[in-house]
Amino acid sequence: MMYALQKITKIVSGMDEETPDIVSKLYARITTVYTAKDIRTAGAAKGTLEHPA
Repeated sequence: MMYALQKITKIVSGMDEETPDIVSKLYARITTVYTAKDIRTAGAAKGTLEHPA
């Protein structure tokens, strides 16, 4: 199954304040971006979205 990147919301975070800003600006050129408050939250959200119950 193929997914178009434009239809996938990217969830980003980082170890510092600068990293998520840079990454979200990059992905925003292609698709919708959600910046999570921290890496743990981003990871949990990705796991939930990739494996819905």
